[in-house]
Amino acid sequence: MDTIGYVKKTHGDMAVVEVRRVSACGEKCSSCEGCKPTGIQVEVENTLNAKPGQMVKLRMASKKIVGATLLVYFVPLVMLFIGALLGGEIAETAGYTQAIDLFRLVFGLMFMGIFYIVLKRVDKKIKENKYFKFKMEKII
Repeated sequence: MDTIGYVKKTHGDMAVVEVRRVSACGEKCSSCEGCKPTGIQVEVENTLNAKPGQMVKLRMASKKIVGATLLVYFVPLVMLFIGALLGGEIAETAGYTQAIDLFRLVFGLMFMGIFYIVLKRVDKKIKENKYFKFKMEKII
């Protein structure tokens, strides 16, 4: 994935680059003003010796983005499903057949919640890892 960013500041061998978020509608509807895309700031290794005020092209491998997307959106759905199946089995085994849907709901949400707690803790380690970092390609 390629994107363009604006170098806000530099410090040492790092640069803070503001990248504009792109909305799903393409930002073509000036009449509704339903979305106001904002910029996010990312810290990038300043391999091109970019200066504040310059525009730079940034790149991150698409497979890294797909992997992160699966981790954040697909895995919780799978955990919800597993929890619901397990909750139904526990309700049947315990003889609570009238409350089977409640067990499925509670266990599904519980498994999904546990996953998000684990993901929150892992997220700190992922941020330190350079695997999910943008790289400067060129100064524009």
